[in-house]
Amino acid sequence: MAVKRLCRIYNETVLQIERMMTTELDPVFVKALKLLQSRSKDSYFQLRQMYDEAVAQRRAEAAIKRVTRHFLHSPCAAQSACCFFIDLKLLVTLEEKKGI
Repeated sequence: MAVKRLCRIYNETVLQIERMMTTELDPVFVKALKLLQSRSKDSYFQLRQMYDEAVAQRRAEAAIKRVTRHFLHSPCAAQSACCFFIDLKLLVTLEEKKGI
């Protein structure tokens, strides 16, 4: 009885490991993990650069969402899309200045 139970648990564990091994990992995550484990002196700077790029990308996406929301609820939406791009450039510029 105990042997059958152990065999079943072992088989379930093996199946779980196989599922985990077939799961695709984010390439950026894999690269960051390799850099974390690296003994190279410039791995810190590469990791920092990856981090800064990710933060900048998130800020830009958030700025675009805010401007889009503003554009959809503003009176200039009826005029033309030109207002949208002017507002977007202004907001991104302001966000960059805040980040400094």
